[in-house]
Amino acid sequence: MAHSKNYVWWVDGKRLGIATTSDQENYTSPSTSDSCRVHCIKKATHFKTGGTIDLTENSDIPAQFREALIAKVHELVYEHNPETIQLAQYWRAKYDDYVRDAKRYANTGRVAKTIYSVRGYDH
Repeated sequence: MAHSKNYVWWVDGKRLGIATTSDQENYTSPSTSDSCRVHCIKKATHFKTGGTIDLTENSDIPAQFREALIAKVHELVYEHNPETIQLAQYWRAKYDDYVRDAKRYANTGRVAKTIYSVRGYDH
């Protein structure tokens, strides 16, 4: 549970709970309906593995960062051979650049298509 002035919030399953408190023992639903901005980072879903591969499956990773996966694979392949260790270092640097750009992209505060409203209710 996190605190911000007299408001507290928590996550229960896939729900966000918001309440007010003055003594940290009694909690009530907020009396007004205010807007609430939530900043979060979504993890991409994993591709299916196994005998059958669905070639129509799409990734949650934005298109501009999909090459980061290729760079990581190149790094892992080249790092096992002493003759290609410099190539592994090159691909590691490329991968780090992609990760740095992706973190910068994640912190831009884009608004999703679906906007949810949190309203106060007494329980």
